[in-house]
Amino acid sequence: MSPTEIAIYAVETKAIIHILWGLLLISTITLVSVSIMHASLRVRLRSQKRRESHFAHLIAARAAQIKALEEQLAQAVAVKEPAVADLKAEVRRATAIRARTEERLVEQNAEMATLRAQLVAQSDALKRMGTAIDLGESA
Repeated sequence: MSPTEIAIYAVETKAIIHILWGLLLISTITLVSVSIMHASLRVRLRSQKRRESHFAHLIAARAAQIKALEEQLAQAVAVKEPAVADLKAEVRRATAIRARTEERLVEQNAEMATLRAQLVAQSDALKRMGTAIDLGESA
């Protein structure tokens, strides 16, 4: 091997070493960036799990509140149902009283009309008698 061949091989070897160092540097940068992304994803995953756990607790609390409100509503309805039934019964009773009162009023009006007719008839009869008496005295 001649000194020129050795120099050519040295230049080629130096170029290959630079290329390999460049590839190693690119690999290192890629590995570091992948590690950073992996750590970032783990942090996000942990925060998402924490948030999900928090939301699960909120949902459970809301479900408990809904259940308590449903129980209160059921109790309120149970308390109001007798009152509503009493009110309905009172309305039915008042309606029945009103119907009976209207019937009595119609009957009383019919009776009053009959009595008026009788009174008018008696009045006419008395007038005729009075006229007959007046005629008898004057004769």
